[in-house]
Amino acid sequence: MSQENSTHDAEWPWQQPEGSQMVEMDEIIFDPRHQPRTALEPWLVERYANFMKTGSRFPPVTVGRIKGKEGLHLLCGWHRCEAAARLGANHVQAIIVDTTFNKALWIAAADNLTNGQAYRKRDNKRVFSAYIKAKQHIKPDGSLQSYRDIEKATGVGFSTAHNWMKKLFPSVFQAMGKPLPGFAGAPGGPAQPRDYEAYSLADKAVRDLELLSDDLCPEQRYEIVARALAAVRRIKRKPRQKPDF
Repeated sequence: MSQENSTHDAEWPWQQPEGSQMVEMDEIIFDPRHQPRTALEPWLVERYANFMKTGSRFPPVTVGRIKGKEGLHLLCGWHRCEAAARLGANHVQAIIVDTTFNKALWIAAADNLTNGQAYRKRDNKRVFSAYIKAKQHIKPDGSLQSYRDIEKATGVGFSTAHNWMKKLFPSVFQAMGKPLPGFAGAPGGPAQPRDYEAYSLADKAVRDLELLSDDLCPEQRYEIVARALAAVRRIKRKPRQKPDF
C-alpha cells in the first residue's frame, strides 16, 4: 500500500454496510463489456481520489458472479476502483450478486441512472442495448413495454429508442409494432402488408393519450376527449383496404 494511505485503517476507503464483504482487487475481472460508459471520466477519478486522500469512505462496489464464467466481474464502481487503485488500495468493499451475462449488463448500466455521475450522450446507446439484452423491456405478463416506458427506464428519448430498436434489435422492433389480431397483415386478418413503423407510432400515441390524461384538469380532459372522438370518426371513414384503382 502506498505511503499516501498508510495512515488509514484496514477498511479504508470503504463503507461497510451489511451484506457487503472485502474482496482483493486482484480477484476482480474488469471486463469492458460491463462498463456502460465508453470511457472513464478522468476528472471524476481524480475527484474521488482527492476525497479518499482526506479519509472519505465510499459505498461498496458491485461485482457479479456470472453464470458460466469464472471470477468476480466488476459491474458498478469503475471510477471508485480506479481512484482507490491509484492510491494503492489493494482491496474493495463489495456487494456480490449472482447473475447472468446479459442481466449483468443492465445492473451495471442502471447504477448510474440513479447514482453517481450522469451519462453522456455518447453512452446512451450502450445503456439502451444493455436494457434490451437483459430483457428489461418484457413485462411480467410477457407483453412488451412501450417506447415511453423504455424512455423512462433508460433516459433514452422516445424517437432515439425507436430508431435504435429498429437498427439494433429488429425482431423486437417488429414485435413492438405487430398489429393485433384482426388487423390487416396480422394472423387472421386480410393478407395485406402493413407499415409496422407507422402502426407502432400510432399504437404508442393511443397509450400515451390514456397515460397523460391523468395529468389533465377536467376541462382539458373534456377537450382532448372531444378531439380524440372526432379523430376516431375520421379514421373509421377511411377504407380498411386500399381501393382497387
